[in-house]
Amino acid sequence: MNDFLEEFENYDNINDEDYKELCKTLIKDLKQYSRALMKDKDIILSFPNLRDISSIYCEQKKIVVNKKILKLVSAYLIKEFYSNSLISKNIDENLKKSSLSIIREFILQFIILHEFAHIELEHLKIKLDKEKIKYSSIFMEFDADKRAINFLAGKYLKIIDKKGVSDYSYLIEKLMLSLIYLFHFIIYSIESKKSHASHPKVLERVIVVLSAFVEPKYKIKDIINLSLDEIIKIRDKCLFEFYSTYGKKFQLTESKVLDAFKIVDKYSKNRLGIIQI
Repeated sequence: MNDFLEEFENYDNINDEDYKELCKTLIKDLKQYSRALMKDKDIILSFPNLRDISSIYCEQKKIVVNKKILKLVSAYLIKEFYSNSLISKNIDENLKKSSLSIIREFILQFIILHEFAHIELEHLKIKLDKEKIKYSSIFMEFDADKRAINFLAGKYLKIIDKKGVSDYSYLIEKLMLSLIYLFHFIIYSIESKKSHASHPKVLERVIVVLSAFVEPKYKIKDIINLSLDEIIKIRDKCLFEFYSTYGKKFQLTESKVLDAFKIVDKYSKNRLGIIQI
């Protein structure tokens, strides 16, 4: 196990009551998504305490997320929020607690909705259909990421607009940054324990999810009182700041970045259709 997981895996930062409330919220959210997107299916969501922290998976009508993931994400975000990282930088002290709560819920919803998207998009059936083998498993991961973020971005952009763009637009940047951190620190650390040839590289997934975050504005012009260009600028700023800060740590050369964009471009040209919100 790598140093990152060793630091956070056993961090018991959620008391029993908070844990129960968090689980209730996530289960309630999933039921709402399920009713909106798959009216004929009830998806069961469970949080067992499993030995393998990387245990996150879906079956036909069931999503399983290791309880340790809830603790890992919470512990990591708390650390980042109170160490003046990019995620918490320039957030008013009075807003830190509520911002942390929003971001934690957003990240955990994304993890769950990624698995939900595999069920909704019938990826389990596709994997078993040899005639559709050309539909790469890597592209299915992109589809699940994209579907989850399309839905969540639409939801949170509406929330930010309702709260007031002048006071809460900073959350767009923080939600985007939290996704980059999630992939580069948490998901990378978890998946490095596995031999996942079927999963895209982290940078490729970051490009897909941040592009997907912008898409609701393309489709629903009045979703938030910000222009499309303003949201794109926020996205580009997040990418620039993160990779300026951590590029060397993750050994991101120009050729690796170009290769990532080529893969995502290939995906965009070959995906099985437009994903609707």
